[in-house]
Amino acid sequence: MSIKFNLFYFILFFVFLSCYSQNENQYIIASGGRGGNYIKVGSYISKQYNNTFNSNFTSIETNGSIDNIELLKNNFADFAIVQRNVLLNSLYDESNGINNIEVIIPLFEEKLLIYSRSEKPIDINFFKLSLLNSKKNIGFTSNKGYTYKLFKYVSKYMSFNNDNLNEIFKSYKELIDDFKDGKIDYIVSFSLPIKELESIKNTNLVYFNKENVDLIENRIPNLFGTTLKDNENQYTLGSWTFFIGDKNKIKKLKHPENLVKTLCNITENPISNIITTSLSKYKTNKKWNNKYLKGIPIHKNLIEELGYVQNNFYRNLFILSIFIFIILIIRYLTKKHILPNISYLYLWIRFKHIILGILILIGLYFFSIQTLIISESLFYKDMGIKSQLLNLSNKDLHFWLLIRNLTGNDSGIFPLSAVGKLMLSFSSYLIWIGTILIAVSEYIAYQISKKRKRGLMPIKFENHIVIIGWNDTTNNFIKETINSAKQYNNKSEKIVCIVPFSEKIIETDKVLKELHSLKNLYFVSGRTRDKNTLELANIHKANSVVLLAEDNSSDADERTLLRALAISRFCRLKSKEIVDVITTNNQYKKHKVDKYIDSIYIIAEINDSQYKIDLLDADVNEVIVTSSYGKSIITQTMLNHGVSKVLDEILQFNEYNEFYIIDLANPKNIHLQNKTFDELLLPLRKQKILLIAIKVIYHDENDNIIIDSDEINRLLFNDNLQRDVIVNPITDDEINRKTDEDDQLIVFTTNKKDLVKQVGKVVF
Repeated sequence: MSIKFNLFYFILFFVFLSCYSQNENQYIIASGGRGGNYIKVGSYISKQYNNTFNSNFTSIETNGSIDNIELLKNNFADFAIVQRNVLLNSLYDESNGINNIEVIIPLFEEKLLIYSRSEKPIDINFFKLSLLNSKKNIGFTSNKGYTYKLFKYVSKYMSFNNDNLNEIFKSYKELIDDFKDGKIDYIVSFSLPIKELESIKNTNLVYFNKENVDLIENRIPNLFGTTLKDNENQYTLGSWTFFIGDKNKIKKLKHPENLVKTLCNITENPISNIITTSLSKYKTNKKWNNKYLKGIPIHKNLIEELGYVQNNFYRNLFILSIFIFIILIIRYLTKKHILPNISYLYLWIRFKHIILGILILIGLYFFSIQTLIISESLFYKDMGIKSQLLNLSNKDLHFWLLIRNLTGNDSGIFPLSAVGKLMLSFSSYLIWIGTILIAVSEYIAYQISKKRKRGLMPIKFENHIVIIGWNDTTNNFIKETINSAKQYNNKSEKIVCIVPFSEKIIETDKVLKELHSLKNLYFVSGRTRDKNTLELANIHKANSVVLLAEDNSSDADERTLLRALAISRFCRLKSKEIVDVITTNNQYKKHKVDKYIDSIYIIAEINDSQYKIDLLDADVNEVIVTSSYGKSIITQTMLNHGVSKVLDEILQFNEYNEFYIIDLANPKNIHLQNKTFDELLLPLRKQKILLIAIKVIYHDENDNIIIDSDEINRLLFNDNLQRDVIVNPITDDEINRKTDEDDQLIVFTTNKKDLVKQVGKVVF
């Protein structure tokens, strides 16, 4: 049911996406200001991607990294060029950050450059003093970009006289023209060197000393000190610039594996050379990967280019080795009996309500989350207002929801759609209510387990085996019965024991305790002659009842007789409550019988044969006198040496031959019908099946097998037969009797699996 539900949900999810998707062939790259390096690189990338992908990439002009992050966050752009420090600040901004992105490739290292009209480089302190004496015009491309923001921070830390700074905001081209004309004294840029400025005569850079850089680097995160034009004594601030993309948009590309290689395959292009050189530096300098890419999501193809795949392999191999080592330690401790040997089947039976509860909670949780995402996406497509939830990656969305549910802190993020709000509330209450329900179910399961152990739980199933009478060998008898049923009949028999007190028996035998835990063995506490106890054991619907002698005394046989009478009386009364249902299946002859005949098959063990007739009169179907069997075997063995070995071979389970029943009512065995004993004997033997007996079966009008001995004897008399199990036919009636549709063949063969194949090969 769970698999079908998940399949239906995912189909529905993809239908929603296909119905409300944007134009998947249009992609926007947020670059930078006109005339700057970002717009040039953005144009180069869009051109290369247009040639590689069957899509339309467009590079747009922006105010730089901060603006690009906002465009990505609000879905106005799909890819962007951003500085590492701006990206990190946004990634870890819990209230207004962006998460669902990944780095495609490192582009280049940028530096804080302050261009001055001077004959030689200027120390930052000289720049500071110049502001005290006269007004200076300083140019920026935007008052919203990171360059302007960074310069304002530097001004504070260096205590510039900002009153004498006249800020001018123009494009690069306009700033350079004004710089040439002497209208601007300084141009500030956080980028690659600007060739147009460096080609102007008497143009140099303002530099910092090491102490100034250390101060600013310490206070402004994610920037690093670097030398200016490879001069070891002239410093400035630096940062790497990355090309990043929205994960969802990257997934829509037909061949996203070409995102990295496409930007590095044209060696004659200067921008391609810069990108290739940067990538080469990261490949050769592994420390850079940890220093500059740590904590940032990376596209898988960049990971491959940087050689991370081998490292991940060894890391995963190491984790797997630890896991295997722990398993081996647990197995060793289990074999040494230091740790208990826990059955996985027992864990499932005992804790399946918890396992299923957790799986249902997980399924409902992911259903609510996916519905939340879909509803927010549809709301954005309908209203044009983007929920901040769509900026979260899957990992961050789950983490945000966890924090919100545990602490109530939503970090200023909330759904906008009505369905989204409903799903958020549903997922929030789901965790707490689900946990409470699982805890309650565990409490109920624990109480039921205690009740089962005390033998107070009613038996609901049918066709079980009921064992009554406990002696020193009963526990071994139960173990052998269950093991034999599994080994030779491929059946898991359910056994119910009626005992006065069950807890003591369970605790004193480890095997019985395990069988009870695995629900192969059940106990009902009480007395057999108590109607409520028999009702609790559902004895009237059992396959058979076994009455074991509690000891070797005559009193034990008397108790067995009383129990047989109580069970027979109870089952007869129960049969009166059952309404006749006449079957329409007429594949074999039905017999009209008394409605209240014996309806439960009882096998009794006694010590003294004098009770045998009384037990048979009490509706016991088979009586086993254990003492007489033993003496008979000894007598037969004295007179015929080797008989006991034959009996051992026949009576005890072994790997060679076992008793099995071939039911002729099965349509697959129709070719064995209407055959005499002798006609069946040789063809079966050719298939390595030894026919032992033909069991004559009679059915009543309700299609039940008749087990009442008096009724069976009456029907046998009508068929001129003296016994219902024909072993070695003697009389003419037995020799000439042909099998009919409801007979059973008792045979001796190797195993049940081979028996099915061998019976199908029998040819007459």
